[in-house]
Amino acid sequence: MALINPKWSYWYAAFWSMVLYPVSADVLFTISSLIIVDVFPAKTHALAGAVFNTVAQFGTSLGIAIMAVVASNVTRESGNPNKDSPSALMEGYRVTFWLGFASMLLTGAVGIVGLRKAGKVGLKRE
Repeated sequence: MALINPKWSYWYAAFWSMVLYPVSADVLFTISSLIIVDVFPAKTHALAGAVFNTVAQFGTSLGIAIMAVVASNVTRESGNPNKDSPSALMEGYRVTFWLGFASMLLTGAVGIVGLRKAGKVGLKRE
């Protein structure tokens, strides 16, 4: 989305981004939930899942707020005299999408390093 040209068809670029985004979020949330629950004893699985869900929801809200602030600040500081024009708004949107991409890379790196020793999740332990 950071490279999209507003003149392109929705089906050419934006559609694929919108289709793939929920898939990545669902996979990330499911795997994270399994690992969080697997780390805690059986009697605290519900508590661990609830705390994880709360933190995930809070993190999502905080991330959206940060992205909105960045987009509006970049749009306001753009060299375009008409701040409501599509070109001024696209400057803010592009920076926001690049910031999202960078945070995704950082999250992936932390996940790879942090989950190296996770092993197989869901195996019954005797």
